Amino acid sequence: MNLSSKTGKALIISILLEIAGLVILVFLLAQFLRMQHTGQQQLITANKLRYKSYLLADQLRQSSDDLTRMVRSYAASGDEKFEDYFWNILDIRDGKIPRPINYERVYWDFMAVSNPEPPFKNGRAISLRKLMSEAGFTESEFQVLSDAQLKSDELVSLERIAMHAMKGEFLDKAGNFSILGSPDPRKALDVLYGEEYHEAKKSIMAQINKFLESIDNRTSQNVFLAESQVKFYSSALTIVWAALILIGLILFLTTSTHQKSLSRKLKKLVENLSHELEELKQAENKISKLSAAVEQSPVSIVITDVTGNIEYVNSKFISLTEYTFEEAVGQNPRILKSDDQPEDYYENLWSTITSGKTWDGEFYNKKKNGEPYWESAKISPLTNDNGEITHFIAIKEDITERKALENQLRQSQKLETVGTMVGGISHELNNILQSMFLYGGLVQDQLPDNEELRANFQHILEHGERARDIVKQILTFSRKAKIDMKPQIIHEHIMESISLGKVSLPSSIDFVQDINSECGMVLCDKTQIHQIVMNLCNNAQHAMAEKGGVLSLSLHQVKASLSSGDPATDVLELTISDTGHGIDPPDLERIFDPFFTTKQLGQGTGLGLSVIHGIVEMMGGHISVTSEVAKGTTFKILFPVVDDIEDFHTTS
Repeated sequence: MNLSSKTGKALIISILLEIAGLVILVFLLAQFLRMQHTGQQQLITANKLRYKSYLLADQLRQSSDDLTRMVRSYAASGDEKFEDYFWNILDIRDGKIPRPINYERVYWDFMAVSNPEPPFKNGRAISLRKLMSEAGFTESEFQVLSDAQLKSDELVSLERIAMHAMKGEFLDKAGNFSILGSPDPRKALDVLYGEEYHEAKKSIMAQINKFLESIDNRTSQNVFLAESQVKFYSSALTIVWAALILIGLILFLTTSTHQKSLSRKLKKLVENLSHELEELKQAENKISKLSAAVEQSPVSIVITDVTGNIEYVNSKFISLTEYTFEEAVGQNPRILKSDDQPEDYYENLWSTITSGKTWDGEFYNKKKNGEPYWESAKISPLTNDNGEITHFIAIKEDITERKALENQLRQSQKLETVGTMVGGISHELNNILQSMFLYGGLVQDQLPDNEELRANFQHILEHGERARDIVKQILTFSRKAKIDMKPQIIHEHIMESISLGKVSLPSSIDFVQDINSECGMVLCDKTQIHQIVMNLCNNAQHAMAEKGGVLSLSLHQVKASLSSGDPATDVLELTISDTGHGIDPPDLERIFDPFFTTKQLGQGTGLGLSVIHGIVEMMGGHISVTSEVAKGTTFKILFPVVDDIEDFHTTS
C-alpha cells in the first residue's frame, strides 16, 4: 500500500513537472513567434532601405550622365532645348524646382524624343541630397557626396565653357565670358570630348562608386543582421518545437493509463493559453490603435507627471508650438506661458486638477518663435487602481482664428451700434449748424466796423466750421454721408498727399516711400484717399515727435484675401509704418473705436481712425494694425482692384 502510494505520488510529480515543462515551452514558443515576426519586419524594412538607397545613388549617377548627354547633344545639334534640359536637371537635383513624378532613368530620354513641356508642377521640390538625408545616409557617406559635388562643379565649369562657345562667348583673362565672336561648335565638342573633361568625369564617377560602395556595405550589414536575427529565432523555434513534441511524447507514454483525463486537461490548458494569447494580441491591437489615434489627433495632447513635467506630446503639439519632442519632454508647460494671464489663473488650474477634478479653460500662449496663439484646454488627472493621481493629461485645441473672428464680430457690432447712434445725433447737429451759419452770416453783414468784435465773431464761425467738420467725420464713420466713388488710379492721389505731408515733417523724421505706379484701379473717392494717407501719416509723425525715426509708405498690387475664408484676389496693399513709441496691447484692441484716442486732451478727437475704418469698409477693403511698444506701428490697408467699368457697375 505504501509502495503504491509512493508510486502514485511519483507519477503525479512526474506528470506535473512534464506539464510545467510543456507550459514553459508553449510560452517560449509564443515569445519566439513574436520575436521571429519582429525580425521579419526588420528584415523587410532593411531591404526597403537598401533598395531606396540604391535607387537614390543611381539617381546621383544618372543625373551626372544626363548632364553630360544634354550638353553634348546641345554642342552636336545646336538645339537650345538641350541647354534648357541641362539647367533643369541641375535645378531638380538641387531642389530649386519640383521633382517630376516618375522621375526615372529614362525620363530625359523620353523628354528628348517627344519634346514635351517638362511637368515641373506635378512633383515635390526637394534636393537629391535632402532625399538621401531622409533615407538615413551617414555623415561619412555625405562627405563622399560633397566631394562628388565639388568634382561635379568642376565638370559644370567645363560644360559652361562649351555652351558659351555655342553662343560665340569666350573666356577672358578675368574668367568672364566677355570675348564675343562667332559660335564655335567645334570648340564646344573639343572641350566636351577632351582629356580634361574625361578626367573630371572619371573623378566624379570614382566618388559616386565610392559612395555606392559605402551604401552597399552599410545596408548589406543591416540586412545581414536582420537575416541573422530571423535565422536565430527560426532555429530557436525548431528547438522549442522539438522539445515540445518530445516532452509531449514522454508525457503521453508516462500517463497512458490516465490518457483520457490528462488529454482533456491538457486540451483545456492549451485552449486557455491560446485564449490568453488571443486576448494579448487583441490588447496589443487596441494599444496600437489608441497610440495611433493620440499621435494623429487633430488636437494637441500633453501628458505630464504629478509635478507637471512633460512626459509625452503628440505630433499636433509639435507642429503647433514648433518645439520638438526632445525639447518638450522634461520641460514644464510653463515654457508656453505668454505672461498675459494672471498667476491666480494658473493657481486655480493647479488646485482644480490636484483635487481630482477636470479643469476647462483657455490659454493665451506663445510658440517657440514667440508668436502668440489662443488654445482651449481640458486638463484631467489620471489615476491608478488605488485612485492615486499618477499623471495629468491635457487636450488642447488651437482657437486663434476663432478668437480673431469673435473680436472682429464684436468690433463690427460695436462700430455699427455706435455709428447708428451718432449718425442720428449728427444729422440733428448738422441742422442746427446750418441755421447757425445762415444767421451768423446775416449778423456778420450787419456788424459795426469794430475789429475786435468782428474778430470775436469770426472765432465763433471758425469753431462752428470745426464742429461741422467733426459732424462730417461722424457721418462718414456712420456711412450716412453721400460719397461719389468711381474707379481711379490712386497712386497719384497718394503722391499728392505725400507732397503735402512732407512739408510738415521735422528734420528728425526720415521718410521712405516705395510706390508702384503700375497698380490697377480702385473704386474710391479722391478726398477720402487723401484723408486716409494724411491721417495715418499725421499719427505716425505724432508717435515719433519726441525721438524722431523713420516713416515708411508703400503701395503694391498683391494677391490676398479680404476676409477669412475668402479666396485670394487682386488687391492694392497700402502700408504705412513708423518707428515710434508703439501702442499698448489694451489700447490696440480699441484703436478703431470712435472717440477713443491715446493723445493728450485737446490733441485729437478720437475720430480719425474710426473714420478711416469706415471709409475702408465702405470701399469693400480691409484695414489691420500691428504694433510693438518702443518699436513702432504698422497699418496695412487692402483695397479691392476694379478691373474694368463692368466691375464698377457691379460693385455700385
